[in-house]
Amino acid sequence: MCSSDLRFLLYVAITALTRLLIGDVSHHKAPDVGLLYVCGGILLLSFSILVVRYASSRYPSTKAIDASGKEIEEAK
Repeated sequence: MCSSDLRFLLYVAITALTRLLIGDVSHHKAPDVGLLYVCGGILLLSFSILVVRYASSRYPSTKAIDASGKEIEEAK
């Protein structure tokens, strides 16, 4: 799994938590501690995206792969 695939899944998780947060706020008038848990989860996922982006720029992959995930032999 390359870092862009992982980042995509993290973005999907953030979107799901954001939709949960919007639904929770619109239906429940009184905020509770669950609201803080959801916001903390979004913050944690955002931080993990930052870590993955930093790691992929600092330590890039040296293997070339195609769309199916197989390693490509480079001509020398």
